[in-house]
Amino acid sequence: MHKEHNTSLYLGLIGFLIFCSSLVLHAGWIGSFDQMGQDFAQNFDRFEQILTTATLIAEPKFDLVYMAIIVAGLFFLKKKFRLPALSLAFALILGDGIGTIVKKVVHRARPIGHLSEDTGFSFPSGHVLGMAIIIFWLILIFLPIIVKKMAFRLIIDLLLLFALAIVMISRVYLLAHYPSDVFGSFFLALAVIGLAKLILHLVPHGNRTNRINY
Repeated sequence: MHKEHNTSLYLGLIGFLIFCSSLVLHAGWIGSFDQMGQDFAQNFDRFEQILTTATLIAEPKFDLVYMAIIVAGLFFLKKKFRLPALSLAFALILGDGIGTIVKKVVHRARPIGHLSEDTGFSFPSGHVLGMAIIIFWLILIFLPIIVKKMAFRLIIDLLLLFALAIVMISRVYLLAHYPSDVFGSFFLALAVIGLAKLILHLVPHGNRTNRINY
């Protein structure tokens, strides 16, 4: 098995476990990290409308809608896209499940001053988790299949990561989450997509004509 099939899985797991364990153990660096991140996010007050819109678009309930549209579309588009489409459904369901369990275990309260509609526990961020799973799926699994020009793909990847960064900043700016919450979701999403990519690599894909290298 090639090393690149494991990189996102291992990097995501390590990053997520660092943030999760540091919160559980009340590590001192988390407070400084969160304060620095909150100070940074508050510099974007002139873009409040954009950040509010980003939070709305990234609502966890909408992630399921996005997933359903993507999966259904790919299923009817081409047979070779069906496994990648299923990998998105697998990743989003698994990620949401892990996120829900971790929220209850870590039991972290949201920042003081958060909006009334932001209920539940803070770590990890559901908005960032769902959106990051979809974006990492596009970057690591789907776009390499359909976009062969590396320069063009790099531009798309950077735009997608920029969109994800806006969602992450919006959750901190609106006091819905601490920076460590959104980074925890970032790494958890990376790990889940890494696992989905690994499974795709191991699953038989039929004849050579329909085979896709992940």
